[in-house]
Amino acid sequence: MPTCTPWTWIAPAVQALWPARCAVCEAHAKAPGLCARCLEQAGPREGPRCRQCDQALPIEAPAHRCGRCLARAPAFERAWGVFDYAGPFGDALRHGKYGRRPEVIAGLGRALRAHLPGELLRAPPAAVVPVALHPRRVARRRFDVPLVLAHAVAKGLGVPLARRALRRVHDTPEQAGLD
Repeated sequence: MPTCTPWTWIAPAVQALWPARCAVCEAHAKAPGLCARCLEQAGPREGPRCRQCDQALPIEAPAHRCGRCLARAPAFERAWGVFDYAGPFGDALRHGKYGRRPEVIAGLGRALRAHLPGELLRAPPAAVVPVALHPRRVARRRFDVPLVLAHAVAKGLGVPLARRALRRVHDTPEQAGLD
């Protein structure tokens, strides 16, 4: 049975009074996240990709694997990406993450779910595992960005969300602050 919170009753009125806006261009949007124009500009990604790490490949790439994976295979079998971090999707992600806007991140999760690769839909993994944030970072942001995105992907694939499979034990610096 779904739980009802005060927000369950207030949300429709808030959305009627203050319609959703695109996190990038501020145009009206159907839901928080990206408007249709920015979503179209964001992707999804096209072109040849490495079959292991999902990095972009030149058209003439042999074996459909990048040089880095051919030289030293990573510890994982396969990675999939939908949107690039650069451009409108990345801009909206940073806006939601650093602006403490979970509704924007949830909107981006819905966009991810709507654009999951066909290969991934045909042969889904056993579970979706979000990259764990340190509890201090979750407290600073007031929500867990990877968990929100992973929830949308797990729902789209119809597989369990293994939210406690990884645990971050060190409070490492944010990548945004690194050179």
